[in-house]
Amino acid sequence: MSGDPDPNLPAKNIEADVIGRARNGSVIIFHANGRGWKDDEVVPVVYQTLVEGRHFKTDTISELRGCDGRR
Repeated sequence: MSGDPDPNLPAKNIEADVIGRARNGSVIIFHANGRGWKDDEVVPVVYQTLVEGRHFKTDTISELRGCDGRR
């Protein structure tokens, strides 16, 4: 949901976009491939707002798929 934002986009803009579009059941993905511009600033704010503030639930991809992570 965060996509690969413009590296010049302020963190506040990315936060507002992700938080503004998040709904119950949304899957929010941040990149850890070097193109996750400002993720270190944005993720804590998004987490605090959605999980702590709005009580959204977090899951891993394995949990969403019903897997336990083992083969």
